[in-house]
Amino acid sequence: MGDSREAFVPVEGGRLFYRLYPGAAAHANVLVLHGGPGGSLDYLTPMADLGKWGFSVVLFDNLGCGRSDVPKDTSLFSLDHHVMEVEGVRSALELGPVHLVGSSYGGLLALA
Repeated sequence: MGDSREAFVPVEGGRLFYRLYPGAAAHANVLVLHGGPGGSLDYLTPMADLGKWGFSVVLFDNLGCGRSDVPKDTSLFSLDHHVMEVEGVRSALELGPVHLVGSSYGGLLALA
């Protein structure tokens, strides 16, 4: 799966954990959205194989999931806020246009 970089992105309510797998040719960026709510990025790590074809792949945990912070304000657990989290990751990592891939709830999030 190659080398990866892990860090956090600040958003309203806390910090989001992400893992970036850089692609060799960086044809495009793929932002992968996990299922849940309540899931984590862990089961989606095989998506890093897209790097073989030059894609950079970014996985992240929504607030309250995986290694991301758990906010005290439960009103942040909403589809609208999750959309903001996706944009927060995309902007902070300067990904530009991305291919969105969503699994389960992540598919709904990608459509939103």
